[in-house]
Amino acid sequence: GSMNQLTLTALASNEPATTGVGDEPVAVIELGAPYPSPSAGAVSLAVRLERAAEIAVALYDISGRLAARRAGEPLPAGPHVLSWDPKGLRSGLYFLRVESSAGLIATRRWAVLR
Repeated sequence: GSMNQLTLTALASNEPATTGVGDEPVAVIELGAPYPSPSAGAVSLAVRLERAAEIAVALYDISGRLAARRAGEPLPAGPHVLSWDPKGLRSGLYFLRVESSAGLIATRRWAVLR
C-alpha cells in the first residue's frame, strides 16, 4: 500500500520540510539560516530543492503583518542562494517565509538593525 508523508519544519530546526503521497517522488525544501543576522538590510538565504519549483519569499514582522514580498521565481532542483534587500524595514525581529509552488513552506527568524 501507499503511505502519506508530511513533515513540518520548526522555526529553530534545520530539518527539511517534506511532503509526498503514494509512489510519487518526495518534494523537499531545505532552508538555511538567513545571513547576516542581524543585518542592516540585505539578506541571503541558502535554499536546496529536491525538485524544480517556483520559490517566493515573504517577510513578516513580529505581529504577523506582511512587511515585504519577493515575487516567485522558478528554480531548478539543487542548491541556491537567494539574495534580497527589502526596503523600508525598521529595526526588529522578522520572519522570512519561503514558499514553493509544490506547497512547501519553511520559515526562519531574521533580525534587522538600522
